[in-house]
Amino acid sequence: MEKVKLILKNHWRLLFLESVIVAIYVIISLYVDSNQIQGFTILSILFSAEFFVAMIVAIAAIYSWLQSKSKSEYEKNLQMLKDIDNIREFYRDKNDELEIIGKCQEHIDYMRTDFKNNSDTFLEIYMDYVTSKFQNNDSDSDNELISKYSEQDSGEEKVFLLKDIKKLIADTKKIPVKYVRYSKNYKENGFLWSTWYSLDEKMIKDLSDNDCLIFFTKVDDVFKGVQFEAPQLKLLARNMKPSNSKTGNKTFDFYIRQKDDGTFYESRNGIELSAYNVKKVNFDFLKQK
Repeated sequence: MEKVKLILKNHWRLLFLESVIVAIYVIISLYVDSNQIQGFTILSILFSAEFFVAMIVAIAAIYSWLQSKSKSEYEKNLQMLKDIDNIREFYRDKNDELEIIGKCQEHIDYMRTDFKNNSDTFLEIYMDYVTSKFQNNDSDSDNELISKYSEQDSGEEKVFLLKDIKKLIADTKKIPVKYVRYSKNYKENGFLWSTWYSLDEKMIKDLSDNDCLIFFTKVDDVFKGVQFEAPQLKLLARNMKPSNSKTGNKTFDFYIRQKDDGTFYESRNGIELSAYNVKKVNFDFLKQK
């Protein structure tokens, strides 16, 4: 009984189509048989038993080909997502990691557009899973140990988690903690440091003109970073290419780097940041905490 249910679930379209054809064949055959006149000779041939069987077989063959093609597309897309997932893990903490991330993001966006008319739930779920690996949510690392030192007088070791450092920065700069974003320093040739921050479109739109955001990283034992005023950040976002997150909300990935000459550069979209009033942040106040 379970096998019958499975067949009905997977092939109901073919069964329905062939049932309709059988019904039409029976009705017209009865009509042709009851009207044996010369004008119906062609209909008699078309609706002969031999023609009917050939038509049913042809429809089944076409259906089988379409099913096979659909399965082949499914397996190809699934394997492609697995390959993208493996590539992400392979390049983690390696040179050119950000460049590979950018290329993979572009391919995922292309696949997501292609999937709009796809009804396969598992592929959508797996794509959301893979997509999540290409968004830098720094809050996931809030409990990560990022700094420690021993006090000179007591010798007591002080430990700071990422969330502690973010709060110190926010309190000093008098901004909400959510506007302090952290990224690890990626290894990129030709740059003093390279970072990656993901901001969703809604967050950027909700910024008021008086708000500012601080993006920072840690290079060896020194904190480095920049500050953007909200109007300038919004202007920058308008000149960037967003990617689609699993929630459907657009995500802007900022690949902020400092060049050897001290200037700042957004590398994913190839934008010099000097036109956006970006400011270097001095984090010396953290040494006093």
